[in-house]
Amino acid sequence: GDLLARSESMKFIGDNGEVTEGTFMEYGKGVDLYQKPYLFRHVAINPYGNLENRNRLFKQISDLQVLDYLGLNKDRHAGNLFYQIDEDGKITGIQGIDNDSSFGACRWPKAEAARLRVITRSTAEKIKAMAERPELLRFALRGRGLSSEEIDAAVGRLRTRDDEIEKKKIKVMDDDKIGRYSIDKYFPPKENDINLFKQMDQYLMKQIKEYRSAEEAFEPLPKQPEPTLREIAAADRRYTIGGLTDELGRISRLVRNEETGFRVEDLTKKTRGSSSYFKDMVTAARNAVTLHQQLLEDPNVNKGQMLSEASSLTVMTQVNESFNTLEQRAKDYLQYKLDHTKIRPRPTDFDGLRGKNDYEQSHIDYARSIIQTVSEYKKSLDRPSQIDRENIQANQERRELEDRRAEVQKQNNPLQL
Repeated sequence: GDLLARSESMKFIGDNGEVTEGTFMEYGKGVDLYQKPYLFRHVAINPYGNLENRNRLFKQISDLQVLDYLGLNKDRHAGNLFYQIDEDGKITGIQGIDNDSSFGACRWPKAEAARLRVITRSTAEKIKAMAERPELLRFALRGRGLSSEEIDAAVGRLRTRDDEIEKKKIKVMDDDKIGRYSIDKYFPPKENDINLFKQMDQYLMKQIKEYRSAEEAFEPLPKQPEPTLREIAAADRRYTIGGLTDELGRISRLVRNEETGFRVEDLTKKTRGSSSYFKDMVTAARNAVTLHQQLLEDPNVNKGQMLSEASSLTVMTQVNESFNTLEQRAKDYLQYKLDHTKIRPRPTDFDGLRGKNDYEQSHIDYARSIIQTVSEYKKSLDRPSQIDRENIQANQERRELEDRRAEVQKQNNPLQL
């Protein structure tokens, strides 16, 4: 249900026809306290509220632990949650986000599984019913890109959890009584063990204490608007903050070698071929990624204003200087190689440059990819061309036409809808 932000497989077709496969995730319900800690001024000192609220919240925490166990999500922590907060500062619900580190063929160590202390009766009954008919779980997981080994392992985890409930290793509580104790009663028995109850409580208490000690006055959280979705074409997106972030992320992935298949460290281990020009380029690349990471983690940087005039002299100036340096270092390296190449006939530009062996070729390819990626990043900062403006206008007119058609259909066929 609402325990996880729902996602679906999708294909994104760019304006050049390039197809990118991935997932489309709905907006998370609540606020991101982890990325926006200043929102703790809207959280009460006692964030769990009365028994009714604790019953609802503690059940969600327990249920999410069960779901993460069955799905082998090993990246659940207090930061991978959205928190729903009422006007009194009470946390009324949570929703799991960043669920991509899930599934696999292992069954999860028993020590990890034992960290769940309590489960609601309604969830325990669902686990028992599903364990008696595991083919239902197999059916639910088919067609989602999982291997047969991964599905078998999920069934194995299901049976393990059912066995632990049966042997009373996990306490079963009525749904309307799970909130009768303070949250620390649901911590794992060992001090160094972590479960979601403990991790969430320790994080919340630490942040609340920090913001209250800073004399940050409590303020009711303004009512959050319901998110709305609209179509957007690749040409539209390129000139948005999202488009800029795409290019920033591409630089980071490139330098971290998440797409190229090799590591920069491997390229600089050997003495031959590792010129000072190449090492200067690698240093500039690492500096660009470090800056990017700092901007992502800095709560004072408003990502929604990175392209605005107000921030152009600060954030974007730093980014542009960093990437200009990176591009120049890559060109310096390729020019050095071009000047000293022994290839005959001598190439006249970077495109014709070839390495004398695979090792040198990997350096050259890396420099070319740097230049191409920085060029694409700069394109995101340019104003739309006439062709792009025409495409954006055409997309806007198409959307408006479809909206009008839908309205006419609704008026003509009200029962059909």
